[in-house]
Amino acid sequence: MGFFNSIFGNAKQQEKGSGDNNTRAQFKDKRYFEGELNRINTWIDQDKEDDDALLAKGGHLQPFQYRSSFGILQDKADVLYVLMQPVEKVKIVFEQALDDFLKSWEDPYEPYAELLEVISKAVLLNTNDDHFNLLIDFADKADNQKLSESWQPDALIGYLLNYRKPSRPISKELYVP
Repeated sequence: MGFFNSIFGNAKQQEKGSGDNNTRAQFKDKRYFEGELNRINTWIDQDKEDDDALLAKGGHLQPFQYRSSFGILQDKADVLYVLMQPVEKVKIVFEQALDDFLKSWEDPYEPYAELLEVISKAVLLNTNDDHFNLLIDFADKADNQKLSESWQPDALIGYLLNYRKPSRPISKELYVP
């Protein structure tokens, strides 16, 4: 039992004095996630500089740039959650990410898993009605596009959206990517 406990147990954590490891992560410590947060904040600052320079030259941001910003901000929200920050702080960062996600529409839109993840987090974090209604419009737009035979309105996404807007119709089928 001692061998398995040394591999799978928490003996090493106890030896290190892991009382400082106030995170929601099993295998990484607080220092790791603080480093991730610093790295993410550096990326956010660099992207803001690049975006400001592009806009100053009269350009405009493309959907892929909004998607990139969304991904970085979503990672930041995840790290804040792991670091046991207040949910309101996580929610603020997630709603910033959601703003960029909503601007990232490109025809054709295919990332079903991403849409499902965003809607799930919006429900869990109880985002404000304005953001949630825009997310419903985004999902409706995805459902109504004529992308291919494989894309169809999805019952799981419909169920999650109906949590906040019960009058919305729900598809009878699940999308299988």
